[in-house]
Amino acid sequence: MLWRSRLAVRLKTPLFQDRWQSSFVSGRYDPFNALTVRWDEAQGGEGALSGWSVSIKENIAMKGIPTTCSSKMLESYESPFDATVVRSLRRQGARITSRNNCDEFAMGGLNKHTVFGPVANPAPYENLKDPDFETSIGTDTGGSVRLPSAYCGVYGLKPSYGMISRWGVVSYADSLDTVGVMARSPEDLSTAFEAIAGPDTHDATCIPMPMRAQLSNDVSSILSRIKAPLQGLRVGVVAEMFPKELHPDIADITDDVLDALHRLGATLKTVSFSSLTKAGSAYYVMALSEASSNLGRFDGIRYGKHSSKPGGSFFETIASHRSAGFGEEVKRRILLGTYTLTSEAWKSHLQASIQIRNAITHQMRSCFAAPDHRISSKHSSDEELDILVYPTALRPAPRLDEDTSSEYGQDVLTVSANLTGMPVLSAPAARTVPVDNERLPAGISFQAQWGHDQLLLHVVQCLAQNSDVLAA
Repeated sequence: MLWRSRLAVRLKTPLFQDRWQSSFVSGRYDPFNALTVRWDEAQGGEGALSGWSVSIKENIAMKGIPTTCSSKMLESYESPFDATVVRSLRRQGARITSRNNCDEFAMGGLNKHTVFGPVANPAPYENLKDPDFETSIGTDTGGSVRLPSAYCGVYGLKPSYGMISRWGVVSYADSLDTVGVMARSPEDLSTAFEAIAGPDTHDATCIPMPMRAQLSNDVSSILSRIKAPLQGLRVGVVAEMFPKELHPDIADITDDVLDALHRLGATLKTVSFSSLTKAGSAYYVMALSEASSNLGRFDGIRYGKHSSKPGGSFFETIASHRSAGFGEEVKRRILLGTYTLTSEAWKSHLQASIQIRNAITHQMRSCFAAPDHRISSKHSSDEELDILVYPTALRPAPRLDEDTSSEYGQDVLTVSANLTGMPVLSAPAARTVPVDNERLPAGISFQAQWGHDQLLLHVVQCLAQNSDVLAA
């Protein structure tokens, strides 16, 4: 197959060979190129994750293990500390045994822009899937947990902004970055999430304990109103999340899930958020402007790889280091982000995007019955909803050899949750989509008010246990 031949070439590159042959790698073959490093870690202690093996994304700091962000710029960097999420996992008894390949500096959703080579989708190859991991920890800036989950047929949670500490995560866009969780079942997803969610004094954006208690009370109040299995749950169906570009089979699969919710006692209501049509544009302006600022530190002098090419002036030297260290996609995004921060474009691009973000957040928070505790004004709900439901992606996983320009439309249904900071859980549907003589997974998104992550986990577990519309 074409992807295997390309992967074979990538496996022979010096950079990949150096990482793969390092002393802490087990040497086990990874046919999908999903792992950059694998090692044996001693059995963890007692805790909720005792006996679990966990994989960690390349942009999350781990002491003694390279944190490369899948970039030449950081190919030799080893963090002197563990990220908070890594500490939490180990404190709960987990064994962290591998690194996950990712788009360079997490810029992308298809895992194609990486110095280690693109990652192939394991979904069509059941006999080759790795059963060794109970959960995988990633980051989601615009859909990078939910889209892979949908494409590969697993459960993925992008928590509320601030629910999980970002301390030790290499920044892409600080106001959008979120640590997320992937697992094979909603039960495992819930267990992993609860193990790593919590306040952190190292992260000023992390939700403090008093607010967490208030959010827990809100969720308990909603659950006390819902009778088993989901009688009384109020579900919103977002009209803008079903555009004409949506694959017809995925639209049908989403309808199946909505029908199942209705049979279990939920009430359905179509809602519309006019600002959502501009979410994609606003997201990219904001994400790239923040990335341009955050990645400014990687100049090959203070941080990052030195170029072997001799430079002239100070600025020419920095340009040489950055040109050699960053991949093409990262360079493209830095340049676009730098432009949006100029006096020429700031008002027309960045300021306009901030206004769109505020409008989307206001419209979405106002549809929920429970208040958004991030704001102090009195809550007024237009729709009195508990959750929203919509497809995770417009289509099944695209081919590796497709035109790169198509990537920028992949996250059109996911970016609004990052703009609003609200939690979304992508669940794999039981039905699959026929593509090129194969059947590929589809994901369904469940979204709730900010801080109501536990409500999503409860609803999806109930739906999985009482219907046949979600993958087992």
